[in-house]
Amino acid sequence: MLPPSRQLTPLEAEHFRKFRLQAVIYQPYLAGALFSLIPVRSPELGTFAIDRYGRVYLDPEQFNEWTVQECAAVLIHEVHHLLRRHAERADDLKVPNHLQDQWNIAADLAINDDLVAQDLPLPDPLLPTHFEFPDGKSEEHYFNELQKLDDPNSRCACGSGSGGAAHDELDEAAADSLGPTDLARIRADVLDKMRRSAKGSPNLRTALMSRPPAAPWQNLLRRLLRPKLSVSGDRRSTWDRPNRRHDSTFLFPGSNRRAANVGIVFDTSASKSQDLLNRAASEVAGILRSARIRTLTLVSCDEEASIPAAIAPTSTLSLVGGGGTDLTLGIHALANLAEPPSVIIVLTDGWTPWPEVAPKDIRLVCAIFDPNARLPTGRGIEALYVS
Repeated sequence: MLPPSRQLTPLEAEHFRKFRLQAVIYQPYLAGALFSLIPVRSPELGTFAIDRYGRVYLDPEQFNEWTVQECAAVLIHEVHHLLRRHAERADDLKVPNHLQDQWNIAADLAINDDLVAQDLPLPDPLLPTHFEFPDGKSEEHYFNELQKLDDPNSRCACGSGSGGAAHDELDEAAADSLGPTDLARIRADVLDKMRRSAKGSPNLRTALMSRPPAAPWQNLLRRLLRPKLSVSGDRRSTWDRPNRRHDSTFLFPGSNRRAANVGIVFDTSASKSQDLLNRAASEVAGILRSARIRTLTLVSCDEEASIPAAIAPTSTLSLVGGGGTDLTLGIHALANLAEPPSVIIVLTDGWTPWPEVAPKDIRLVCAIFDPNARLPTGRGIEALYVS
């Protein structure tokens, strides 16, 4: 939850809804991104800004300064910072603090020439022509060119989400935020809608199609799974461990933590790499052993799902198969068990239909081998690429 002082008033929230809807009218393929933003009240900011976690900072004074159409255009501008990975790209370039303004300007130039070409009413936009630069170049190109100038004589305050300096931003854990998986899902959704409509900026499309350099997938998988395996476990009473608080008159049972009940769906279609599947399976098996899980149920799946089979958590996980792929069948087979798992792990190349939402009360984690496959966009589904 946002701190009360950072929440929009009812009147401000109504204004935000109006210009967000206008932004969707301008660029419908951004709808998923626009409705995922978390609005934060930021008086005296003098503009709108966005942080790395999908929180958009709004100065209420600008609601009166700008028209609804101008507010919508600025909101789209901020969303483009998030979609184009400007913060991550600044990290990749190791942009030092004293050059953050120049990177922010470069990012603005790359966005604004696209939005102005689409007739969006940005208020006083900064454009490449102001520096006698050509339109249509990348952020990195503009950044290099700006460093050749003595002083760009411009300042930007689009926030950490642009790769620029943070102004009046909340800490990562201080309020609601979008995580890496949420942002990856949003970008995949926008790219899919752009492909379907054949609209939008080619530069935005290129940015969405680029894959960010990733940490080793093994580390990401452990980071994704371990909290779920721990949280999913419950505790049960046992007389094997008497309660340490008992006295000489009354004895009370102690308790043991019951580890999570886990299901695994193996993609056994002919389209994936067996070597990569085995490596991922080995990594998952190690994580499950260290978590001391209670039950492991396995389903192999291509265009049909096998009967769920309980196996020992120490068993080797390695399967081969062939045919098409519809892993929703395997997910449903596990979810419909009399005692369904609390966590389902899917190992796949990603070329499969996905459910629109994770099964109720089940955490769904997907390890996807093919970086060209689309991440699932269903609610409650966590996913990462394995390479």
